[in-house]
Amino acid sequence: MPVFRLNDLSDPLCRIFKPCSTNQVCDWVESTTQTLQFPRWYTTNQLLPDGRQILVGGKAAFTLEFLPSNNEGLVKLPFLQQTNDFEDDNWYPFVHLLPTGNLYIFANRDSIIYNYKTNTVVKQFPQIPGNPRNYPSGGSSVMLPLTYSDGYVGVQILVCGGAQLGAYVNHTSQLGCSSTCGKITVTDPNPVWAMETMPIPRCMGDMILLPDQNVLIINGAQNGTIPSLFVGHTRTTFLISIPYPFRLHDNHQGSSQGFKVQLS
Repeated sequence: MPVFRLNDLSDPLCRIFKPCSTNQVCDWVESTTQTLQFPRWYTTNQLLPDGRQILVGGKAAFTLEFLPSNNEGLVKLPFLQQTNDFEDDNWYPFVHLLPTGNLYIFANRDSIIYNYKTNTVVKQFPQIPGNPRNYPSGGSSVMLPLTYSDGYVGVQILVCGGAQLGAYVNHTSQLGCSSTCGKITVTDPNPVWAMETMPIPRCMGDMILLPDQNVLIINGAQNGTIPSLFVGHTRTTFLISIPYPFRLHDNHQGSSQGFKVQLS
């Protein structure tokens, strides 16, 4: 599992963690053979079918690259610059590998399907309503379970939470986080966002797909923004589970009935 960091602005490094048995000591190892082509902070890495990783975006990084590179250079992705705003709400873009082999990429409030083999945008989606969703606004995302009934081809993406626009640059105001989730079926010919309200506002949270096909939202805060050195956050101490089959807005008319709140 490679993790990327910078020693300084001219020295992009890669650290790799390999799990080991319980009677051994596992630790991070700084690679002496793999380095990044461009210094990156706040990038997203996604495993590809061929075993390589694709690194997408980051702070002032409007490109992507592959690891190992196989002699492929940096690839410009204008979408990353187009989604950059005055507080850089497109770091750590959400990246999901689709059954077609293409990538769904979400940054700020916009999203695309991207063919990394041909460097082409296959499809653009409408903006998700509301506030920015990516770091430093700090929402979260999962790709919902693929189903046997349609041959595992239909894909739904869920995006929840985030901070208000301006919360990062006006951190002392401790603006309230977003309480909305959006779901979109990216394989629909005319996709639209279905929105629902969570029972608790949340930014800086994490969302994970569980083995029982439910979604768990954990960690985060109810106001403020990243980075954590800006004190004053009201921490969120509740877990939220979203039961499968995620019929957001279909039955609940925008309410929070599709969520279950649990004490952490």
